[in-house]
Amino acid sequence: MNADKTKTMVFGDKQISSIICTDGIELENVEKFIYLESNMTYDLDCSKEIAIRIAKAMANLKALDKIRKSKSDHSGNKAQHPENMCVQYNAVRL
Repeated sequence: MNADKTKTMVFGDKQISSIICTDGIELENVEKFIYLESNMTYDLDCSKEIAIRIAKAMANLKALDKIRKSKSDHSGNKAQHPENMCVQYNAVRL
């Protein structure tokens, strides 16, 4: 275990009640960290995580809309709308 890279976090409290050491090195207690691309906080507040996910989704939707509006097939028709693709997919699944 790499003590320099290892951190601790206590859920529900900013402060840890006792010092945790490994190989004589005190481990740092943190208030937040990112684990598997999710923001974890000591108070289990998920509002920042929700805001980040919404912002990422909106950015992706804007990028897709920009691509949809700009791409044309050889006949000059606009690219197929995502809504139409979903309807066709659902029709095949049913």
